[in-house]
Amino acid sequence: MDLVPVIVLSKQQGVPIPSNNFSFTLSKDAYEKFKTKEVSIRGAPLKDAFLISVSREDSLALNLLLSDEEKLESASIIGVFCQLQKTEKEGSDHIVTCRVLARAKINKYVNEGGCVSAPLQIVREKLLPGEEELLTDLRLLVAHLVEQENKVSEDVKRRILNTKDIIKISNILAVALPLTNDDQYDYIQFQDNLDRFTLVLKYLIRLLGVKGMSTAVERQRKRVPDGFPENFISLLQQMENAAQRAQEQHAEEQEMISSSIAELPPKVADKIAKEHKRLQQLPPSSMEYQSVQEYVDWIMSIPWGKETTKKPDLKNLINEFNKSHYGLPEVKEHVLEYMCIEAIANSTKGSVLCFAGPPGTGKTTIAKKIAELTNRKIVKIALGGMSDEAEIRGHRRTYVAAKPGRIITGLQQVETMDPLILLDEVDKTSSYRGDPVSALLELLDPEQHDEFIDRYLEVPVDLSKAMFICTANYVEDIPAPLLDRLELVNFREYTTEERVIIAKDYLLPKAIKDYKLEGLNINFPEEIFKPLCKDKGVRDVERKIRKLLRKAAVSIIVNEEEQYTVTEEILLDTFKENKDGVVGF
Repeated sequence: MDLVPVIVLSKQQGVPIPSNNFSFTLSKDAYEKFKTKEVSIRGAPLKDAFLISVSREDSLALNLLLSDEEKLESASIIGVFCQLQKTEKEGSDHIVTCRVLARAKINKYVNEGGCVSAPLQIVREKLLPGEEELLTDLRLLVAHLVEQENKVSEDVKRRILNTKDIIKISNILAVALPLTNDDQYDYIQFQDNLDRFTLVLKYLIRLLGVKGMSTAVERQRKRVPDGFPENFISLLQQMENAAQRAQEQHAEEQEMISSSIAELPPKVADKIAKEHKRLQQLPPSSMEYQSVQEYVDWIMSIPWGKETTKKPDLKNLINEFNKSHYGLPEVKEHVLEYMCIEAIANSTKGSVLCFAGPPGTGKTTIAKKIAELTNRKIVKIALGGMSDEAEIRGHRRTYVAAKPGRIITGLQQVETMDPLILLDEVDKTSSYRGDPVSALLELLDPEQHDEFIDRYLEVPVDLSKAMFICTANYVEDIPAPLLDRLELVNFREYTTEERVIIAKDYLLPKAIKDYKLEGLNINFPEEIFKPLCKDKGVRDVERKIRKLLRKAAVSIIVNEEEQYTVTEEILLDTFKENKDGVVGF
C-alpha cells in the first residue's frame, strides 16, 4: 500500500469535495514542507498525488496552538485524495490548486523524514442495492435545476449534463450550492450515500423556491412553483420528522450524560463533557462520530467508585486456607501478615506480592482464595509470551480498532474498582516486539496506583483499592528492575507424604464432587496413594485421579460391576509407558 503525503487544513480554508477543483493557501514555511508523490492507481502511474485531511479546529488553533501530534489527532478520519494542478505565489504565501479525485480513509500516520504520510486507502463510491429507487426525487430536482436560468452557472449545468453518475452529480452540487463549511465537512464524512444526497437535496429545495418545511403537506403544495415536480413532498415530510426525532433524542442524551457524570472524578467528568460536546458537532453516520461514541461508551462503562471488598476474619484466616490448601505454613503466615497490615491501613499500598515456585504448588489457587476471603472479583492477566506493552497500557485512539489495555478491560468486566489483579507468569514476558516490562514497572509502582493512565482513555484511573499479586516459576528470569518492586513469597515442592495427604483429603473428594460420582461404589485403598503420588507436582496427581475415576465410572455403568477398587496392578496398567515412552492417559 502506497504511502502518500498528507496535509491538514482547517475547515475555515474550505472543504475539498471529489469531482471538483480545490484551492488553498499555504504559508512560506508550510509550502516548504508541502510534498507530492507519484503513485500507482490500478497499474497506471499518477503524478503529484497527496492527501488532504480537514480539521474541525479553526485556523488559529490549528496553525499556532496545536502541536504536530495534536494537529493530526484533530483531523478527520475521512479525507480526500488529490492531484496537484498548479501553484501560484501571492506575496509570501502560495496558492495551491488541485483536482480532488476521491474520498480516502486516513487512519494511520507515518513520519517519513519530517513529512507526514498515510497509506492510500481510496473509498470506492457506488450505490448499494435498492438505493437507486430512492433517488427519483433527487434526479427530478436536478433535471428541474438544469432547466432554470440563473440558479447555477452554465459550467455547472454542462458538467451535470455530461454525466449520469448520481454520486458525481451530488459532488458537483455540494460545491455549486451554498453549503456551509460545516455541511461540506459533514458531506465528506458521511458513510451513507443517502445521507450525502439528503444534504444536497435540502439545499436544492431552498434554491428552487420552497421557503421552508411544515408538517402540513397541503401548505407544502401551495409553496411549490408552477411546473415543479410534487413527488418530493413525502421526502420533505420524512426529513422533518427525522430532524424532530433527532432533536428529542439529543435532549434525552444530554440529560442522561449530565446526570451520569455528576459523581465522576473531576478530570473524567471534564473529559466526557468535552467529548460529548464534540460528538454533537459530528454527523452520526461519520466514522469519526463512531470513534468518539465508542470512546465515550468506554469511559462510561468503567465502574467509577464501585467497591466490593470486605475485611476478612483475620483470626480464622489460616483455618480458611487450611480448608482448601494443605501445608504451606510459611506462605499462609506471610499472606496473613500482609492482609493484617492492609486491614489496619485500609489500603493496598505497599509491596506487591509475587508467588514464586515450581508449577503445581498452589500459587494461583492461593491467590483465588485470597480474592474469595476478601470478597474481591478477580482479574487474571496471563503475561506468558506477552510482547506488546499496549496489552497493558492500551492503544492510542489514532489507531484503527484502538481499545484500552487489559487492566481497564478487566475493571469493566468485573464491574468494580477494587478487584484482585492476578498477573500470571510474570517471568515469561517477551521483549521481542515491545517492552511490556516497562509498562509493568509503572503498573506495579504503589506510588502511581492512584493515577494509572491508559493510552486509550487518557484520563487517570485510581487503582489504589485494587490488590496486585504476581506469580512466577523462575525468579531468576524476572527482570531485575521489576523484581525490585516485588515481595517474594516462595512456594516449595511438596514432599511425597504431603502429596499423599493432598491427594486423599483434597483432590479425590473434589474430583468425585465435580464428576458427581458420590453414589458409585469406588474405592481407593490407603496403600495406593503412595505409588500414585510418586511424581512431582500436584497437577499430575490430580490428572491421574480423574483418569482412574473415569475408568471406574465405565466399569460400573457400562460393564455393570457393583464396585470398583483401584489396585496397584490397575494403577501400573493404566499409567504404563508405551513403546514411545509416553505415559498412557
